[in-house]
Amino acid sequence: MIPEPTAAAFPNVFCPNRLGELSFLGIMDTQPDFHFDRLTHLASISTGATLALMTLVDHRRQWFKSAIGLVGDLEAARQTPLSHSFCAHVVERRQPLIVYDAASDPLVMNNGAFLELNIQAYLGYPILLANGTAIGSLCALDVKPRDWQDRDLHCIKAIAEIASYMVDNGVGCEKLP
Repeated sequence: MIPEPTAAAFPNVFCPNRLGELSFLGIMDTQPDFHFDRLTHLASISTGATLALMTLVDHRRQWFKSAIGLVGDLEAARQTPLSHSFCAHVVERRQPLIVYDAASDPLVMNNGAFLELNIQAYLGYPILLANGTAIGSLCALDVKPRDWQDRDLHCIKAIAEIASYMVDNGVGCEKLP
């Protein structure tokens, strides 16, 4: 069994203020949203990646607000535990993460997404609220190693910035009054 990350390993992910803001948004466990689905579709097309996700990361899981390319149980569940999350690293660092080949990347080579789900390559950019709080990631993933290009990062960054703006403005959220 792959151990779950802890607050000691991911202090920003487990930060009560960040988790409170994520909860206040009311976006976790909401229905899929056409607008976010268009963004992940664009991320997949623009990078040529097999999968694209808009993930939101709380203290125990990453949940997919939007997903392109998932199949089977993972598509139905729309989530994985943090032990299977590359996106938690994006949230923790509040910076992009580029993984060309998970098998040779010490940061993720023991991650469940690589070991159990065969995610070999990852390109993720943080979804940031206007105050700078990272709540998730917009990412492209592949089941084979990838030589991500600068244009791929620029595309993912632009799409993540649009997703950030949309979340900050209540699209797909159940914001409290």
